[in-house]
Amino acid sequence: MTAAGPIVQDSVSRVERRTRLLAIVVLMSLFYLAGLMYYATVRPIDGDEGFYTTAARLVWEGKAPYRDFFFQQAPLLPYLYSWIWAIHPQSLVSMRLLSAICGATAVLLWGLCLVSAGRLPQRVTLMTFLVLLLNPYWVSWNVVVKTFALTNLFMSVTTICFYVALRTQRAKWYFAAGLALGIC
Repeated sequence: MTAAGPIVQDSVSRVERRTRLLAIVVLMSLFYLAGLMYYATVRPIDGDEGFYTTAARLVWEGKAPYRDFFFQQAPLLPYLYSWIWAIHPQSLVSMRLLSAICGATAVLLWGLCLVSAGRLPQRVTLMTFLVLLLNPYWVSWNVVVKTFALTNLFMSVTTICFYVALRTQRAKWYFAAGLALGIC
């Protein structure tokens, strides 16, 4: 046996552990999405949801926020949710499912970032991800037709891109972080 044998075996086992950890993160994220989708169908209506769904309907009808109707938020939300209105008019649940998808995507991105950073032991990475999954505010507010799910998604993208930018010093990651922050 050569001296290189243990090094190769150690790097293979490290790759296997990382692959297993990625599979766990993806599987947990899928369960999280399933839970959010269920919760989106049974959660009581929040007070402002009608305002945001009405804005989506008005955008789909060709009206513009600020010009044709009052809208106190950034214009992305009614334009994004208006496509759901086109597919399933008058369906609050369909719009909530889009919020759930955005929330689950943010959670998945955090999990992938935690694993790919490789700075934490495997158990700490999983526990950190579990804390994010079980955050009651993310579970509760990532299913309503409001700004929370989109904001969580784009702020997560911003933070992850900024982290990568600081580590690599590449301008494209700074640009991506700024773009995601601007969209947010």
